[in-house]
Amino acid sequence: MLLRRLRPCIQIRAEQHGFRRGHSTVTQLTRVLRLLAAEYNRGRISLGVFLDIEKAFNRVWHSGLLYKLYEQTSIPLAMLRLVASFLEDRKFYVFVEDAESATRSIRAGVPQGSCLSPVLYAAYTNDIPTLAGRLQAWEDDVELALYADDSAYFTSSRRAHIATARMQGLLDLLPPWLDEWRMVVNVGKTTALLTCRLRNFPPPLTLYGQKITYQKAVTYRGCGIERTLRMTAHVDFVVRRARCARATFLPVLASKLPIKTKLRIYKMYIRSIITYAAPAWYALLSDPLRRRMQAQQNLTLRTIVGAGRYVRNDVIAADLKVETITDFVAPGRATFSKRTPLYSD
Repeated sequence: MLLRRLRPCIQIRAEQHGFRRGHSTVTQLTRVLRLLAAEYNRGRISLGVFLDIEKAFNRVWHSGLLYKLYEQTSIPLAMLRLVASFLEDRKFYVFVEDAESATRSIRAGVPQGSCLSPVLYAAYTNDIPTLAGRLQAWEDDVELALYADDSAYFTSSRRAHIATARMQGLLDLLPPWLDEWRMVVNVGKTTALLTCRLRNFPPPLTLYGQKITYQKAVTYRGCGIERTLRMTAHVDFVVRRARCARATFLPVLASKLPIKTKLRIYKMYIRSIITYAAPAWYALLSDPLRRRMQAQQNLTLRTIVGAGRYVRNDVIAADLKVETITDFVAPGRATFSKRTPLYSD
């Protein structure tokens, strides 16, 4: 009930796709990949920086959160007191076999597992720095992408040094904000990605005086993104996981269980791996990569029915009324493309 009354009072920024109705990992991935692909097709260089915020939910400063709720939202004082009682006076101790530690007070962080905690964290990080109001009208902005405690920035330009200079200007705004609100970024795990065909990279970005290394590929929200946006590494990863899942369920899939039961197992445990967030990235795949993914479904369906080597895959799929991977993903692609604007919400 408190959450239902709290939500209308907190305006979570549009770039945050976690904890919001109608938003998900897929909508954020769709937004990011459409941005990168559109700029890549225009011959522009895109630069992404993926921040690693250490123990984000456990570092929320209680006094700072209550201050932000009071100053930046329309929460009534009575509700603010309820939130304060939810956060404060919590204690913990560690119990291992017969040994028990002393009781300690919890001085920071939002309770894990509570439905209130994600919304409170989003409110706490709602004012994360951007370049809004700091650019000329003709300058490209730096796009922000948030999902829970995952934070990333993206910018594009015809020249790599322009993109890096703009991104460095943004990164220079982060340390004062992080220090003021007692947040910590692990620079060693923070990565940068240039989507381009350049062989020589520009000078590395820095944060807190430490270099941020450029990577050939990064994993964002469970999806591998390469410099060329071909998604080859991601498909390799998906195929490996699908093979492992099929091997795990092989005794069941090859058993005498009803075919309907085995199909349900395939759709729940194997196809869900193959098509995880596929509406966001499937359009970037070449035909050979799509055939590799389809092959995982074909092999599983053949195992389910015990088909001989001369039975065609399309005949098996038609008999079982199972659509191809492309046909299965298509409705989701159309839906998420309509729901996800290209550059902002």
